[in-house]
Amino acid sequence: MTHWWQNFEPWAKVTTDEWSSWQWQLRNVSRSVERVADWCGTRKNDTANEIQAGFAIKVTPHMAAAALHYGADALRVFSRAYLPSLEELSRLETSNSDDGIGEELEHTNPVPAVSHFYPDRALFKIVKMCPAYCRYCFRRRMLGDGKGSFNPQEIAQGIDYIKANTNIREVILSGGDPLVLGDDRLASILDALSALPHVRRLRLDTKALFMVPGRFTAALIKGLKKFRAVYVMCHFSHPYELSPDVAAAAARLADAGIQLRAHTPLLRGINDSVPVLSELFEMLVDTRIQPYHMLHFIPTPWTEHFRVPFREATRIYELLQNSAAGLALPAFVVYLPNGNGKVIVAPNRVIDRPGRGVWLRSVRRKEVLYEEPEIWRSDAISA
Repeated sequence: MTHWWQNFEPWAKVTTDEWSSWQWQLRNVSRSVERVADWCGTRKNDTANEIQAGFAIKVTPHMAAAALHYGADALRVFSRAYLPSLEELSRLETSNSDDGIGEELEHTNPVPAVSHFYPDRALFKIVKMCPAYCRYCFRRRMLGDGKGSFNPQEIAQGIDYIKANTNIREVILSGGDPLVLGDDRLASILDALSALPHVRRLRLDTKALFMVPGRFTAALIKGLKKFRAVYVMCHFSHPYELSPDVAAAAARLADAGIQLRAHTPLLRGINDSVPVLSELFEMLVDTRIQPYHMLHFIPTPWTEHFRVPFREATRIYELLQNSAAGLALPAFVVYLPNGNGKVIVAPNRVIDRPGRGVWLRSVRRKEVLYEEPEIWRSDAISA
């Protein structure tokens, strides 16, 4: 039997055990445009070394094989998302901060590994590496294989901070990608958090489901199930990222009762079209992953070429309401700068017109009166 990745010459002789091993995937990453070009037949870039100096390239065999598996458009998207571009050398005035959301400001970053925007949630960044690197990453200022993880003292400080703040009901483990850590190191952090009765939910913020789907081993899933409520928050930007291996890993998680949600950044030249996003969101639901947030561009140096202007983004989202059915429509979210957190943005459906209630515009742009008894109208209540 020929497996799907064996249809491509670079991996024709790779066994199932090797391919499904996340350690094998990480040992065999590509760290150069030249090697990716050899894998995929993509064009070599003479200026790649200059660009890579600012942010390393790192691509797993699974990522490249998935692009080849789905054809020319997938390869184009893969190249834009994961290979260096001359466009990265541009720094616009609108991107005058490396920290686009203000997660390292004094009032949001109480201890090195924790960002705290909201009273009931805390972001716990436990590592500074990822299985691979996205060119559109808004945290690239702090990421890289040479930067390692937060040291044990900083992790302990983070746990102590969360322990002392009993209003925190939800902890988001992030980084980098927490799943580059081995099971034992990850388990020690999970065990410490599970011992805190006020922490009721845990989110695991990761793109490993696409980059190294074999990371979701039986041992890891068993460890995650120990926590009272775990949500694996995946990242997907294009339908081609939902490979057969990703679907199989998602099924293992869902069958174990672990909830899966997906973040999707809106990116120019990758997914800034209604058909692409509709297909992605429908495929996510089919794969038992709930579309959660469609994320607007976070202003960061080196990534301006991925920006979709806000008015265009809201138009895309409004059109999605007609094409993405119910469960397949995420919330549209904008991260505000300077540590002000995120807000959900929706098309304004309220029409400023007097009537026996509220006039609203439907998704098909029909104006409809939602009636309310006179006693409940704002003017009557205020009187």
